[in-house]
Amino acid sequence: TAIAHAVVHHLVHDTQCRAMFATHYHSLVDDWHRHPDLVSLGHMACLVENGGRDITFLYKLASGASPRSFGINVARLARLPDEVLSLAGDKAAAFEDMLKHSAEDQRRRYLSHAAKILQALQTAGAAEGSNTSALEEALAEIR
Repeated sequence: TAIAHAVVHHLVHDTQCRAMFATHYHSLVDDWHRHPDLVSLGHMACLVENGGRDITFLYKLASGASPRSFGINVARLARLPDEVLSLAGDKAAAFEDMLKHSAEDQRRRYLSHAAKILQALQTAGAAEGSNTSALEEALAEIR
């Protein structure tokens, strides 16, 4: 991922080239979608059927990042053995599950820190005799 970030940074800032490339580095999308003045995201439009098993690429550029990775579908189109596709599917599901849990844990930690900060601000405001109703409302929303 570090090399991919460095390459994109070089393409955007140093060579200022216009480039199109495919990537499975979702962190690149996360980082670069915040810079619409520098980078436009696009993906190949597709028709997904049968619960994601069947995909038809429409050979049409669509705006934004791809909603998900279709690597296993591409491998199926390339006629890789079923055993490889099955193992890839298992690994992809495990990876997505890990990312989901990681995001949930990160959100819980963030909310915990935010609640502590708001409590500290509320305590400090109350000690000074300030109106703390806005802080109380924010704290109630977090809880």
